[in-house]
Amino acid sequence: MRNILMVSVFIFALTAISFADDAGAPADTKGYIEPRIGFEAPWSTGIGFYGGLLGGVKIDQIVSLNADLDYYRTSFVTTSTNTYGAIPSSQIGSQTTANLYMLFANVRIEVPYLIGGVVQPYAQIGLGYDFMYNTYQQSSGDQGYLFAEDFLAFRIEIGGQVALGDRTYLYLMAGYTISTVESQETAGLEQIATSGFSVLCGVGFKI
Repeated sequence: MRNILMVSVFIFALTAISFADDAGAPADTKGYIEPRIGFEAPWSTGIGFYGGLLGGVKIDQIVSLNADLDYYRTSFVTTSTNTYGAIPSSQIGSQTTANLYMLFANVRIEVPYLIGGVVQPYAQIGLGYDFMYNTYQQSSGDQGYLFAEDFLAFRIEIGGQVALGDRTYLYLMAGYTISTVESQETAGLEQIATSGFSVLCGVGFKI
């Protein structure tokens, strides 16, 4: 799985550089910073807060490299069936608080400005390092802890930005992350699926 992700990113980077060379655009080394805020919806944990900070540098009018440090948090409950008594009833098994820390390196391809030079679409692909730490509160009131090891993740994002000024812009992007992690719980090993969709927005700054 890791080899497939690394090869995919490598091929994408080569394709991006070839497009940039064909465009014959002069080099542009200006950087940019994008505070990120929004939500993510992994399959196992549900919708939660998602935010972070992205910084990058343009190596061409079309291609740029960037990295982002993000944080995802959500709380959810799992239920178990109480089989004691004449009538079975449902009760809360535990309440889990999930914390996911993500560090991604990305290659971004920017399409030339559209609609009067104000709107600029782009797409980016990235390979990342994730670490998840969960805590859970059992229905009995006993506090437990759930730690997860680090793992690789693969992400594809598409978005667009609208110029607000010479050095500022409003952006909106949607992405899909592919990742899995094996975690250690009191009862033993369990698989936590953290793949899912995300939506992020914010104001970017050219530096």
